[in-house]
Formats: sequence, C-alpha cells, structure tokens
Amino acid sequence: MQEEDQILLRVRAYADTHALLPEGGTVLAAVSGGPDSVVLLDLLKRLSKPLNLSVQVAHLDHQLRPQSSGDREFVETLARDRRLTFHGAKAAVSERAQQNRESLEEAGRAERRDFLSRVAREIGADRIALGHHLDDQAETVLMRLTRGAGLSGLAGIRPISQGCWIHPLLCLSRTEILAYADRHGLTYVTDASNDDIRHLRNRIRHHIIPGLKRDVNDAASRVIARTADLLRCDDECLDQTAIDTLKTVTCVQTARKIALDGNACFRYHVAIQRRVFRLAASQLGMDLRKLNAARLIDALEQFNSGPARIDLTTDLTACFDGRLIVLGRQVDPFDRALSSSGTTEAPEIGATLVASSTHSRPTDLRRTDPFTAWFDPARLSSLRLRSVKPGDRIAPFGFSGTVKISKLLIDRKVPKIVRDEVPVVVSGDDPIWVVGLRTSARAPVDPEAGNAVRLEFSGDWRKLATALKLPSPKALSNV
Repeated sequence: MQEEDQILLRVRAYADTHALLPEGGTVLAAVSGGPDSVVLLDLLKRLSKPLNLSVQVAHLDHQLRPQSSGDREFVETLARDRRLTFHGAKAAVSERAQQNRESLEEAGRAERRDFLSRVAREIGADRIALGHHLDDQAETVLMRLTRGAGLSGLAGIRPISQGCWIHPLLCLSRTEILAYADRHGLTYVTDASNDDIRHLRNRIRHHIIPGLKRDVNDAASRVIARTADLLRCDDECLDQTAIDTLKTVTCVQTARKIALDGNACFRYHVAIQRRVFRLAASQLGMDLRKLNAARLIDALEQFNSGPARIDLTTDLTACFDGRLIVLGRQVDPFDRALSSSGTTEAPEIGATLVASSTHSRPTDLRRTDPFTAWFDPARLSSLRLRSVKPGDRIAPFGFSGTVKISKLLIDRKVPKIVRDEVPVVVSGDDPIWVVGLRTSARAPVDPEAGNAVRLEFSGDWRKLATALKLPSPKALSNV
C-alpha cells in the first residue's frame, strides 16, 4: 500500500474514532494556504466521496502582511480548481489587538473563530475543520505548561470541541504532512511570521522541542501528544463527574444566578469542587478564560472556612452564607410601567407580574403567599416595577414611619449578591411593595372593601427567595 493511502486511512480511522466527519454532512475547511491546511483540504476532498461529504472552503485575510491578499487569491484558486465553494473575508486584526489590548495571536484567533462560526451558520455546516497536527499539539501543551495550566489545559487541542470544531490531522506529524504534500505535488504558501521567535510558540517550535528531541527523546513531540491524549480522557471523566455533581448540588438556577448547597459541595474532592464552579460559571454565560484558577482556589478555601464573598471576575461574584454558595452576574437597573389590569413582563429579571381586579382581599395577610399583594385602587397612581434605588423607603404594615429598603433587605438576610434581583412596585414615586418581603401600609385594602387590585409575581426572584429560605419579618427600627 502506498504511503499516501496509509495517511488517508489513518486520518479516516482517527475521524471515525472521534466521530469527526458525519456521513452526508457539510464540512467547512479553514484554509490559510499553508501546508497543513492545504493537506487538510486535499484529504477532506478525497474523503468526501466515500463519506458523502459536502466540503466548502473559508479563508480570512488578517491583513498583517503585505502579501496577505495573495494568500486569499491562492486559496480561492485552490477551491475553484477543486470545484469547491469559497468564502473569504478581511479582518482588522491589528486594530482589534490595540483596542482590546490583546496580542496579535489572540486577536487573530478571535477574529478567525468569529468569521468561521458566522460562515458555518450561514451554510448550515455540521463541522468546522482546522489543520492543527501532532506537533502543534506538543507545542500547545508546552506553552500551557509554562504559563500554568490544570488538567483541562494540559489535555491540549481536542479532536472535537463544542460539537463542531474538529482537528482531523492531530494523528499526523508536521514531517508527515510535508511529505504528503510533496508526494502529491501540492503547492502552498509560507508565512515568515512562523519563524519569528518573539512569539512563544515559535521559540518552543524552533528551540525547545528540537532540544528535547536531541537531548531527551527523539520522539518528544509524539510522546507529549500521547500524554495530552491520556490527560484528555481523564479530564473528560472528571468533567462528567462534575456535571453530575452540579445537578446534585444545585438548589436553584436563573439566567444570572445559581445557588449551590454548600455543605453538599464540600463533601466532594476539591478537584470536583473547582470543576463545579467552572461549570456553574459557564452556565451563567461566563467566558472561562477570564476565570483565574488562583482566584477560584482562593474562593473555595475561604468558603471551606466559613461565610465569605469574593469577586471571581469583574462581572462574576460568589458568596457563601454558611448554607448556600451563590454565584451571580449583576442585573442592570430596570424600570417597567405596570397596568392595574393585565400582565407585565420584566425580562431583565426573568419575571412576570399579573395585575387583576378583585372584590376583596384575604382577612389574614400573614397566611397568604408573600408574592401576592392587594392594594386599594383609589390610592394608586402610575404603577411601576423597578429596581431598588439608593435611599428608597417603605412604610410597612405594623410600623409607625418608614424604613430604608436597604435595611429591610439586610434584616431579612437577603445576600448582597442577589439584592439586584429584588423588584419593587412603586405608586408614583412611593414604594408600596418590596416583592416577596414587605407591603406598604399606604395603600391598604379594607377587608370589607368592594374592590381591590391584586398583584401576583412569578419569576427568578421568587425561585431565589424560595431557595434562600428567607426568615419571616421581624420588628423594624427607623434607619
């Protein structure tokens, strides 16, 4: 059997093992014009017939080199010669790097992923194929090792990630790829920036790995890649355990907050605790690259010692009250007009408030649902549902005078991390209901009244308050 056929069989076997290429699917190949992506495209084209694949080509011009437009022309010709659909675009990578204070490599990667994701959505692609190979894997692992990484980072590049990003060439070395291109007469472009040792990856590629091969093990790249594969298997096992654990310890979850049973969490190994936190942060829409491992470890150590609050990132906070661990993102201030009859949605806090007319109210309000309130319509004007504002005061039943709502939230032991979720109903500028906690004495309905406005609240704050098991109202003092 010829060597090139062996290469094709190895890639096919690797793809089958990791379910990379679904039969009858559409694959978008990211082609820069370099040897790796050119060989990737050639192999995908050869596999397209036996697997009934539809292959399309995408190229992003980063505009970092004077000849970059020539790369696009090269790739477009490559696609046309193979009768494949071509998708091309330009990106201002240098400007993005300056604006976001990123390296050119980081900015380029982000622009590339955005572009490929957009094209994949437009054409309904099942997979996005990238040309990373075994030596790239070794370089990635060493880069992450030198910067500090856990098991997930040291597992390196995954065969498939997020269900669509695939790396069919991870089973091949750079030497094998170049030899394949030479035997098949494949032409490609070269990028001089790959030799610029100012970049860490290039220093590892041109100095560290050759030194390892010369002085330690001539198969260093392959051994490192095999180690990454072993770590990936362990990582996936721990991830599944963490997924199961998160389901077990979650008390309540909303779009912005998640409350975990702290004592249940602490019964698991710290390695699982860390993963549970990362999974919870991910479910809240956080970019896990912003979640510093040292900060996470610090939070867990503090929580294991007792109640504490810590900012995990600039927009993600975690707190432990001795019973629940709450992770949360801040809610932006909201303000919605309410009708005295009908339904009002407040998507900012995932809430619905239904107002209706009724003939009376319950005799003993202490026994009613705290998320339902009754008011005298004659004493109401311009109802609104909004966030708590600094200085807000309410005149609660059974209290002479007013109390700061901030004091009320403290007295009811509402954790600071969820106070932004607490809605207030105001009449004019006067708060008449801190939803779920206190109603005002300023618009009461007499038990024998002929009619009343009934307000019923449902949504995320109700779920959170139920999980928090807030204590019953106690005597209040003027603040």
